[in-house]
Amino acid sequence: MKRVRLLDVREGRLRDFEIKLAQSPSEIRFTPDGRTLVTVGYDGQARTWDTANGDLLRSMSPSVPDQGTPMNGTTVAATPDGRTVAVSAPERGVVLLTPENGRQRLVADQEEESADPIESLAFTPDGGTLAIGGRSGRIRLVDVGTGRVEAPLQGASAVQGLAFAPEGDTLAVLTSDRNVSLWDVPSHKLRASYPGGQASHDVTIHDIAFGPDRQTLLTSDEADIRIWSLDGFQPYATADPPPGSAYGLVFDPAGQNLAGAGFDGPWVWDAETGREMHHYSNEYEVQPIAYDRRGHLLSAVDDWNGLTVEDLTAPASTVPIRDTEGSGTVHKLALSADGGTLAMRRGTRLSVWDTETGRPRTPQTKTAGTYSDLLLSHDGSTLAASRVDGPIELRDTATGKLRTRLVTSLDEPLAFSPNGQTLVTGGFHGVRLWRTTTGGLRATLDKNDGTQAAAYSDDGRFLATAGRSGKVSIWDTATDRLQQVVPASVGSVASLALTADGHRLAVGGQDGGVELWRLSLPHAPEEAVRQICRTVGRDLTKQERSSYLPDPSAPPACPA
Repeated sequence: MKRVRLLDVREGRLRDFEIKLAQSPSEIRFTPDGRTLVTVGYDGQARTWDTANGDLLRSMSPSVPDQGTPMNGTTVAATPDGRTVAVSAPERGVVLLTPENGRQRLVADQEEESADPIESLAFTPDGGTLAIGGRSGRIRLVDVGTGRVEAPLQGASAVQGLAFAPEGDTLAVLTSDRNVSLWDVPSHKLRASYPGGQASHDVTIHDIAFGPDRQTLLTSDEADIRIWSLDGFQPYATADPPPGSAYGLVFDPAGQNLAGAGFDGPWVWDAETGREMHHYSNEYEVQPIAYDRRGHLLSAVDDWNGLTVEDLTAPASTVPIRDTEGSGTVHKLALSADGGTLAMRRGTRLSVWDTETGRPRTPQTKTAGTYSDLLLSHDGSTLAASRVDGPIELRDTATGKLRTRLVTSLDEPLAFSPNGQTLVTGGFHGVRLWRTTTGGLRATLDKNDGTQAAAYSDDGRFLATAGRSGKVSIWDTATDRLQQVVPASVGSVASLALTADGHRLAVGGQDGGVELWRLSLPHAPEEAVRQICRTVGRDLTKQERSSYLPDPSAPPACPA
């Protein structure tokens, strides 16, 4: 004898509810109002139960002419009002059951289903449309009243879970490779697709549902449970685009403002609304910008009077760079993320400067050949300089000496990790990660050509990369696995920026468009525990601590 019990999530205890079955049910579903529980057993019986007292409301045997009753592999869905239940099984089609009178009706025959076995079912909130997901990735939308099949949606892999948004205009799909996609139901067009990442082991049980707040999507399998923010499927704001490309995007330390370098000077936008805050117009070539430790916006400018690092927040603090050894055009400039260090190339000469004093940190270095790109680490201690015809050199800015070379060509340096131990390069060979201590290649994340922008979160847990396709990939740096894909629509990406907490992303396009996105990334363990505590409003029970915490004897996970 098998039992089904109900757990009160808020209180963490079992409710006074129990139903007994001869066999374990193959499917269990609540109706959306929570008043009815639907179970389908391996004996082919579909049963409905009153969740208030556990009473059996009706038992039905869905069957198909000449095929009999399904015995295993069943899939079930119920309309929000509980008046219609859809049941399918391998080579049995889909049967609609009416619990009130026991009537049943075939809406998808077994011949078509045998060619594309059904894996998931879902009703729209009004109960008028049934979505049928197949192993081939095809999704059929069936009019419940007429049985007519609308134009099918075609995904890339087997459908494992389906869920309609409360408004019924969006269909969320979970596939066997853990990807999540959102379809616009009226137009039958794909809105967005997010990879779920690889599981630690093979998973066979999947499910998906919209959260009660209508702003979240939940997915689950045998490996984990994930909560997705729907804000992550579209930008929450767009910024007034600067003329030309949006280069050098950077958030201020508080995440309140976003700055970018346009062809006619730096721009500053409100990071929450995208509204223009300031435009520092100048007639000089676009140069690097950064926020210093005080939150002041700095911009390196090579004007007719010489090179300066302008403090745009407090102009009186601007310090000129007194380059007495060099002359002629400044070909390349790089500014460290903290604004404290400036690197410069004039012809074949490299120099590194302290922006607070305007004085050189080391004597100028004359090298053979020229450099096409310069990049400074966050603290300005390491300079990456890529040669036009060869490798990328890593130099110590305190001594000016060469540390190591990266054996590569046709790549450009894109970003240093916050601790300076990893350099990200992009270009012909895709996204590659290099050890800055030895110059050795650590990993290749994406072999696609065209990656031209990268940015780290401040804690170094996540890396964003993008290129000509416009798609932004978010990587977990601990595992080198893809965590999320942001479907930006700015075209070819010129620049990326992440807020300090890694929760927001700015994407700048080659054609000037700027989009702001909220990210749905896994929390650090401590923050995940805090979020669980806020959600349930209590501490974990003894059983929950034993199941979910590595050390059940530790202090309370949710202190009062």
